[in-house]
Amino acid sequence: MGGCWLVCVPAVSDGDETQKSVSFHESTFKENFDNVSATIDRLSEAFPKAGIVLTVSPVALGCTWSGADVVVANMASKTTLRAVAHEICRAYDQVTYWPSFEFAMMEDVFLADGRHVKRSAVKRIISAFIEAHEAGSSILHRTWGDVLPDGKTGSSDFLSG
Repeated sequence: MGGCWLVCVPAVSDGDETQKSVSFHESTFKENFDNVSATIDRLSEAFPKAGIVLTVSPVALGCTWSGADVVVANMASKTTLRAVAHEICRAYDQVTYWPSFEFAMMEDVFLADGRHVKRSAVKRIISAFIEAHEAGSSILHRTWGDVLPDGKTGSSDFLSG
């Protein structure tokens, strides 16, 4: 069975001391959840009235130490972080999720490198974020159509202009 396997390992020379002093650890859902939860607990202690916004960046991994295909490693990373964000939002009333990853997945918004998001799409995602939060309302309690620019709905034409 044919296929394309895109393992991309960070460039390190054989004699690089950094490679000898570090090791790769792919964090689990629980480790990520516990770390984000501890961060939120500390932030909430220091700033009890502050709201917290989580998001998952749409920018793809450029390489991985895991030995897996970089595309597979990227999706595993994004889905783990997205699931953590979902559970954190369920556990903490002061935390809101902003769907920048989902907005970017609605259509092809990436530059030719396949990793970075076009500046115009970034501007639209940020504009929608500002509009949603200027109104003082959480995106979790509104429909996408309430906050998307130009009266667009949650359809894939949101990021095309």
